Amino acid sequence: MKPNGLSVVPLAAALLPAVTIHLCYVMAAANGHVPWCVPYWDSCVSISATGRQSPESYVFRGLMIPTAVVFMAYWLLSHAWLKQLGSTRRAFRHAMLALGVTGAVGLIWYTAVLGSEGRVFFIQRRAGVTSFFIMTVLAQCLLTLEILAIERRRRTGVSGPVRGVMAVLAAMTVVSGLVSLVLSAAVPAYDRIEDAYEWVITVLILGHALATHFAWAQSSFTARFATGSPPGEDPVDRF
Repeated sequence: MKPNGLSVVPLAAALLPAVTIHLCYVMAAANGHVPWCVPYWDSCVSISATGRQSPESYVFRGLMIPTAVVFMAYWLLSHAWLKQLGSTRRAFRHAMLALGVTGAVGLIWYTAVLGSEGRVFFIQRRAGVTSFFIMTVLAQCLLTLEILAIERRRRTGVSGPVRGVMAVLAAMTVVSGLVSLVLSAAVPAYDRIEDAYEWVITVLILGHALATHFAWAQSSFTARFATGSPPGEDPVDRF
C-alpha cells in the first residue's frame, strides 16, 4: 500500500464526524443535557440531542459543517478516482457525485438550524438529515458497485478484502435502513429504538468512507486540478 495525500480526504470524512458526535455526547452528558449511557444499544439519546445546547452546540456546528465540506470534496475526488481506475460509465459517476453532494448539502442544512425551536426548523432539520442519510448511502452503493464492475475488467490495485469490506458495509447500511423503515411503519414502539438505529447507520456510513481511504492508498490515486475544459468535454471529467 502506498499512502498518498489524497487518501487523507476519506480518512477525514470518516474520523471528523465520528470524533464530533462522540465528543459532543460526552460534553452533553457531562453538562446534564443527556443521560450517561451507551447509545448504540441503550437508544437513550439521538445524535441531534448531543449538539442542541451550549457549549456542545458550538463544537457540533463548528466541526459538522466542515465535515459536510469534506464530504463534498470526497465525492468530487471519488468521481475522479473511478475515472482514473477505468470507469467508462460517465452518467453513473455523475449520479454518484450528485447524490453525494446533495447529501452533504443536507448535512449543512440540518446543522445550521440544530437547536432552533419551531415547526419550520423541525421540518428543515428532518429534511436535511434524511437527505444526508439517503443520498450518502445511495452514493456509497454506486461507488461500490462501480469499483466491483471495474475490477471484473481490469486490476484496480484495490485488494479483495478492502473491496469486500466496502461491499459488506454498503449492503449492511441499505439493509439497516430498510429494516428501520419497516419497523417505523409496523411497530408502534419503534421510537424506543430509533435513536440506536441512527447511531449504528451513521457508523456504517463512516466505516465505508474509512474503507475508501485504504482503497485510495492501495490504488495510488492521484488527481490533477485544472480550470477550463476543451469544447465538448464535461468539466467534471477534467479530474
